[in-house]
Amino acid sequence: MKIAFYSCHSFEEPFIKQANSENHELVLVEKSLNSESIKKAKGCKAVALFSTDDATESILKKLKEMGVENIVTRSSGVDHIDLEAAEALGMKVANVPRYSPHAIAEFCVALTLSLFRKLKPTYQRIGNYNFSLDGQVGMEINSKTVGIVGTGDIGVALAKIFNGFGARVLLFDAKKNPKIKGKKWAQYVDKNKLLENSDIISLNLPLNDDTKYFIAKNELKKMKNQLYW
Repeated sequence: MKIAFYSCHSFEEPFIKQANSENHELVLVEKSLNSESIKKAKGCKAVALFSTDDATESILKKLKEMGVENIVTRSSGVDHIDLEAAEALGMKVANVPRYSPHAIAEFCVALTLSLFRKLKPTYQRIGNYNFSLDGQVGMEINSKTVGIVGTGDIGVALAKIFNGFGARVLLFDAKKNPKIKGKKWAQYVDKNKLLENSDIISLNLPLNDDTKYFIAKNELKKMKNQLYW
């Protein structure tokens, strides 16, 4: 089978080739899938996408006309793919249901630490040989309240890490995860309570019609207006 890999990064190539074991003909495309790069899929039966690729109805129709039958995305999320159009065209769609939840959770905590500890401005200041602490004093995650919206594998991993920092953890999800439900250090609450009480809020949600405006003007008004710096 001939397969086109779009948005193919150089670090991916060795792993893709190793997994292939020369069973399929691969077309590795550095550019993302769009109306221009779509021609690279000529003669392919399948295309492998990433979350930045355009798989809207018009693109899918062109792929179908070119003979593409299978769409695979190298991501858990599928919001970049028009699933209804794919089904109507008789195209099969597959994703990666679970991968590296701990890596994503740890990166989220790294971003939080970067903000709380003002790592970027501190790094820039040190680069200019300015070692003044004025305006650079950070704060602790310990004793803060962290609101985690979406308690799938990533949300649960994130909750455990923040608990390790000594934070109070609030949870919100339409479906309570039995892996964390009932834990003494984490509590499921309604959306308003989470917004009103959290110092940190992490959204771990797929983008769809139900979540598109999860955080909007009214939600922002309910959040704490206290500034720590």
